[in-house]
Amino acid sequence: MIHLSYDQEITLIKRLLEPLKVDEVDAAYLAAVVTHSDFTGTYSHGLSRLCIYLRQYMAGALVAQPDFRCVKEGDASLTFDCGGGSGIAAVNRVLMRSWNAHANTVLLRASGATARTSAAADTTATGWRRTM
Repeated sequence: MIHLSYDQEITLIKRLLEPLKVDEVDAAYLAAVVTHSDFTGTYSHGLSRLCIYLRQYMAGALVAQPDFRCVKEGDASLTFDCGGGSGIAAVNRVLMRSWNAHANTVLLRASGATARTSAAADTTATGWRRTM
């Protein structure tokens, strides 16, 4: 059995994503979320998930260098096209951008899926909402 420190796991994940040319910011978000899951006891979303993500990048199901952009800005909302990149990375990018823009509602479009974050928490068949 191998034991890794928090920092060692982060480094390992980033190094595994490097040869796949995953965007550096996206790799950092993925590494942080996967490592945090392992170190807080949510093992089903830790390193055990990493093989799935690696396979998705290799198969082209996830885009390593997504064209992440805001496609619509309303008075209290932002709509992003996440370019087929990682949902983990997209959510973190969007949350940072929406907090800076003081948006109440954010709509994400990534890999054909739609996710919505808003002040109200609600789960739907097509996406999710999360309290901001």
